[in-house]
Amino acid sequence: MSHTVIPTTFSLLEDDIVNGCLVTSASLSCLGTFSMIVFTLANRDFRLFHHWLVFFLSVFELIAAVGWALSGSAHFADLSANAPTCQVGGILIEVGHICAFCWVLLMSVNTLLLAYRVKTQPQPKSLILGVYLPITFLFAAPFVILSLVYGMYGRAGLWCWISSEWNGFRFYFFFIPLWVIVIAISVLFTFVGVRMHSLGKSSHNKNMGISDRNKRLIRQMVTYVAIFATTWIFGTINRIQNSVAPKPVFVITLLHSIFSPMSGFLNSMYYMKIEGVFARCFCPRPKAHQAVAQVEMSPNAIRLVPPRPTPELIDEGEEDLHSAV
Repeated sequence: MSHTVIPTTFSLLEDDIVNGCLVTSASLSCLGTFSMIVFTLANRDFRLFHHWLVFFLSVFELIAAVGWALSGSAHFADLSANAPTCQVGGILIEVGHICAFCWVLLMSVNTLLLAYRVKTQPQPKSLILGVYLPITFLFAAPFVILSLVYGMYGRAGLWCWISSEWNGFRFYFFFIPLWVIVIAISVLFTFVGVRMHSLGKSSHNKNMGISDRNKRLIRQMVTYVAIFATTWIFGTINRIQNSVAPKPVFVITLLHSIFSPMSGFLNSMYYMKIEGVFARCFCPRPKAHQAVAQVEMSPNAIRLVPPRPTPELIDEGEEDLHSAV
């Protein structure tokens, strides 16, 4: 039962409202991330590096969203902490979100290295499959394996996750790594911003410098981080309150249930907006206009050179800020 782990003053109606909001948010994230995966695979420019990065971020967010949906449904099905649905839901939440956090950090590191010209961009498959994915899984593995070995997954109040008996490990295995990563990414992008500013100041020609496309892609990365921070601030406050006081606060718990499963949906909506998916679906433009737009939006490498006249998009091995996002 949902009330056997943490004493609450919630009514049955309030319990159903909290879990109903959780399942709804998780369902929206499932729909959004799945749509983003399909759109990325269907995109003719999937070979470009940043599409690979967005694709795997969407996969991790989809895993977490499925976990949230299973976790919330355990309440309505009145499942015990040892029920497979409850256990799998908690595991998927942990795996999906930790991998997503690490993935965005690696995307940010890649952006910094490219901005400072530290390395030559390898081919996307070799870098992602040979470096980024192994690092991500190795980062997430200790948290998940230890939680499984010690049986930490179970009822976490009104849904399934790391159970209340292991309250401190929620911070060691999730919230502390989350906010350390958010702070680290903020520092990285401070350096990227300084680099872009210095390049802009060193340009003596208004037609030279960092392209608007690259600036827009930097804002895309910053937005991803802002979404993570915004969606998890209420969850962090709620778990801190659970640690300090035995009775949860309904409003905080409700905000936790709405926002924490919502990151996948918000990321997908933002990505589809900047990629012009909605405009192309509802306001299709003539092919001639699309060709002109493609020429204007072709990204440039991070060096002080005039824009290239070719309408072709960058090759998958080209060193560019576009590759980092």
